Amino acid sequence: MVQNSPCACLGPFGPRRRSAPNVLAKASAAPRVHRESGGQSAADGRRTLGGMDLPSADDRLLREAAGLLAELAPRHGITAVELGTDPAELVVTLKDGRTYFDLAEFEAEAEALLRHRVSVTSSGAPGAHPRESLAPAPAA
Repeated sequence: MVQNSPCACLGPFGPRRRSAPNVLAKASAAPRVHRESGGQSAADGRRTLGGMDLPSADDRLLREAAGLLAELAPRHGITAVELGTDPAELVVTLKDGRTYFDLAEFEAEAEALLRHRVSVTSSGAPGAHPRESLAPAPAA
């Protein structure tokens, strides 16, 4: 192969691949973005929605929004929504065949709807302790 030819970038099996720049260092420093809600996780763990910090939901707000959460739940394969022992925690029961992606999408939509931070945990997760049923999700 002649180094000075215009085809010097071609190897014996086609064009040589150039190594990609290291973008992982930049990507890991960027905040995570929730696609559905448009929110982000700040570096200190706070969640934002449209650039605004989300306050944590309390039991009163979650009880008042029980009907809305019960309407939202079946779209994500959730059969029951309960209050957890931690503040702003919802413990949900997923139908068979549903995944944690469904749980995460429910969490993002609930946060966007309530404009408060909510933590959603599967009832099958270790350490999940439901203490009060909000409302059973309507049959889908």
